[in-house]
Amino acid sequence: LFRSQRLQEEGVSEAAIQDSEQIMRNEFAALQNQIVLLKQKQWRLIETLRQLETEKVDLENTVVDESQRQSRDQGDTSRLKQDKSSEASPSGSDDDNFRLDAVEEDTDDDENTFFDTRDFLSSSSFKSDRSDLRISSFSSDDDDHHATESKGDIDPSIRSVGGNFPYVKRRKKLPDPKEKEKGVSLWSLIKDNIGKDLTKVCLPVYFNEPISSLQKCFEDLEYSYLLDRAHQWGKQGNSLMRILNVAAFAVSGYASTEGRTCKPFNPLLGETYEADYPDKGLRFFSEKVSHHPMVVACHCEGTGWRFWGDSNLKSKFWGRSIQLDPVGTLTLEFDDGEVF
Repeated sequence: LFRSQRLQEEGVSEAAIQDSEQIMRNEFAALQNQIVLLKQKQWRLIETLRQLETEKVDLENTVVDESQRQSRDQGDTSRLKQDKSSEASPSGSDDDNFRLDAVEEDTDDDENTFFDTRDFLSSSSFKSDRSDLRISSFSSDDDDHHATESKGDIDPSIRSVGGNFPYVKRRKKLPDPKEKEKGVSLWSLIKDNIGKDLTKVCLPVYFNEPISSLQKCFEDLEYSYLLDRAHQWGKQGNSLMRILNVAAFAVSGYASTEGRTCKPFNPLLGETYEADYPDKGLRFFSEKVSHHPMVVACHCEGTGWRFWGDSNLKSKFWGRSIQLDPVGTLTLEFDDGEVF
């Protein structure tokens, strides 16, 4: 008020004084808004830092627990070796028992000879009767996927589809490793790779599964009998059951993902993988067709259907989670021309 009176005494008009005051108010309001925004950014930054600190502590605790577990395992292994070395040399009768055990082990190995370890197909490798099949130590609980279906759930003509091929005994998992890998600090490997593409990160060999990405593509065809049934339902004119079986096949690949925390090996450019399963009526072929980006193409022929496509799996590591983005198109075509 004092300043406005002084300006009026000096001949400044009232309108000019009001305009000047309004300009000053606007400037102060803009400055106040900027201060509020800066305080909000500071608060969000503090919250983000607290969250990152919490995640870091959780990761460090996980690494410590893993290191302690590995130390206990190594201690148990060393004690076991000491116990074995302290034992006396075997006597003559022990030698006889050892030879007998070796003969029995050889016999078991012969009985556990699997179809995929043979060099050729022979009539003895096929068995149409499953009742006299001796279950291998490598088999899993889902040896016969048809056993869980009750007879009243499905048409008998459809239930036999996919199961009328000669039965072949296959292994369900690889033998356990002979040696344990040396422990490595998990935090030292992942702390510099947060936000990076896992396909471009160098990791120790034991972080990989003993298969390549080409072979892993064929795992999606484990339940190919669902497509055989979808083909048969389509021949009978039942489009709904065909779609249901195709949908079940589309998600069946997740059945083998539980507990598998390792990634497959990255194949070489131009590397191929072929699978010929006459007991399932399948012929499969996959190839790595691009290196940057890594693209795998595959083609499969079954009973009344064909399956082909390409896949580019992008993966990123975010400290406590892994982001997987599958990019590609998979196409399924039946002999009657219907395409999914």
